[in-house]
Amino acid sequence: MLKILITLFLLFSGSSLPALVSPDEVLELYVGTFNRAADADGLNYWKNDSLPTQELQATAFFRSDEAQNLYPRSMSKEELVITIYQNLFNRSAEEAGIIYWVEQLNSGAVTRSQMLLAIIEGAKDTQDGNDLTTINNKVEVGGYYADNGLSDISDAIAVMSDVTDNVISVESAKLEIDYLVDNSHGSQCSYLQDRGFMEGSVEPVFVSVVLHYEESFNSMRPRFFEHRENLIALAVFLEENGIKLNLQPDWAFMQAVEDLEDDVMRLSTNGKNILRYLVEDLGHEIDPHAHEHRYNYADVAYMIQNLGVTPSNIVGGLIVDPPEDSKYDYLLSPIDASSFDYTWQAQWLWGSGTSGHTHDTAASGIWRPQGTYNFYENDDDASLPCIGKYTNEIDGIYDIIQKIENEEVEADRMLTATIFIGQGEVVSMKNQIQLELETLKEYEEQKKLIFAPLSEVAQSWQECYDAKGYLFIQP
Repeated sequence: MLKILITLFLLFSGSSLPALVSPDEVLELYVGTFNRAADADGLNYWKNDSLPTQELQATAFFRSDEAQNLYPRSMSKEELVITIYQNLFNRSAEEAGIIYWVEQLNSGAVTRSQMLLAIIEGAKDTQDGNDLTTINNKVEVGGYYADNGLSDISDAIAVMSDVTDNVISVESAKLEIDYLVDNSHGSQCSYLQDRGFMEGSVEPVFVSVVLHYEESFNSMRPRFFEHRENLIALAVFLEENGIKLNLQPDWAFMQAVEDLEDDVMRLSTNGKNILRYLVEDLGHEIDPHAHEHRYNYADVAYMIQNLGVTPSNIVGGLIVDPPEDSKYDYLLSPIDASSFDYTWQAQWLWGSGTSGHTHDTAASGIWRPQGTYNFYENDDDASLPCIGKYTNEIDGIYDIIQKIENEEVEADRMLTATIFIGQGEVVSMKNQIQLELETLKEYEEQKKLIFAPLSEVAQSWQECYDAKGYLFIQP
C-alpha cells in the first residue's frame, strides 16, 4: 500500500514540470478507459492535443461521451475498479485493492482518471511482470491498429479482446488487423458498394442538407407552433425521399422546445418532443451550433441531450476568417459548459466561414486544417478534420459535378457540397428542393452524387478514402 501512496504523490503532487504526452501514454489511456485499440483519428488528435500531461488527457478521456456511456452514474465504485483492472490486466483486482480504491474515490482523495494512472504506474513498478506485459501488449496492438489508419470502433474493441500477456496473442491480433486493412481500404468500401458503385467509377459528390436555428430564434417564439410545423413538413419530405437532415440549433431553439411544447403540440410527433421525433422516428441528426454570446458549444450539446437526444461530435458551423476571430484553436480541446456540469469534445468541423457569411471560402472535400492562419491548407498530421460545405447552394452541387466531369479536381478524392437552409427559409427551401428534386435524383441514379448526413460523410471518408485530406476551393 505504501507503493500506491508514493505513486500517487509522484503523479499528482505537482512538483514536476508538465511533459509532452507520448503516443504510448495516449494508447495506455485507450486501453484503460475504453478497453480498445485507438482509432487512427483519435490517436492523431490526442498526440497533437494542447493538454500537456497524461493526467490532463486522462481527465478529458473520462469526460468523453464514450466514457460516460461505459461508466454511467449508476455504476458503483466497486464495479468501476473491477472494470479498470479487467481493461488493463484481463483480471479482477484483489479484494484489498478494491476496498482501498473505493475508499479513495469516496473520500475524494483521487479522481477516476488519477486512479487509472496510479494503477498503471503500479504495474510498471511491480516485481510481477504479467500485468505490465499485458499492458504493453495491448499498447502495441492499439498502436498497430491506429498506425494502419483504422478507425472503426467495433473493430477496435474486437482486435483487443483476446490480447493477453502472451506474445502469440499480439501476433494473432496483428494478423486480424492486417486482414481488416486488406479488406477495408480503397474506394470500394461497403458504403459505396451498397449503393451500387462499381470499381473504377467516377467519385460521387457527397451532399448534405443542413438547417440552422440561431440565437435570434428567441424573437420567433410567438410563432413557434408555425415554425415547428414547417420543420416537421420539411423533415418528413426529406425522409420520404431518402434524404437525411442535419439540424444544427443554437440554444434558443432548445429553450423554446423546453418552454413551449405541450402534449397537444406533440400529438403531431408521436408524443415526443421535436428533437426526439426527428432522430428516433425519421433518422435525422442533431449537431451543436453556437455563436457563444450566451451559451457555448458544450452548453448547447447539454441542452440537446437534456431533451433526450445524443448530440453529435460535429461542430455545426464556426468562424475561421479573419484569423483573429477564428474558433479553430479553441475547438481543439474539450469544452466545459459555462452553465451546466457537462463537457463536450468536437471531433469534426463543418461550416467554416466568416461572421455573417459574407465572404465565405467555397471549399469542397474533407481536410485537416494546418492551423488558424492557414485553415484552408491540408495537414494530414493535424487533428481535427473539417467537412467542406462548398457554396451552400443547390447550384454548387451542379458546379462541382461539372468540375469532376471536366477533370478539374483530383481523381479518387472525396468531394462534398451542402444544401443550406436558414431558419427563415424552411418553407422556401423545401419548395426549391422539390423543384430540383427530379434533377438531383437523376444525378443520384447516375451515381454522380450521394445524399448523406454529415456522420456518414465522415465515416465514408475514413472507410472509403483512407482519411486522406483533400480540398477543392472554388476559383
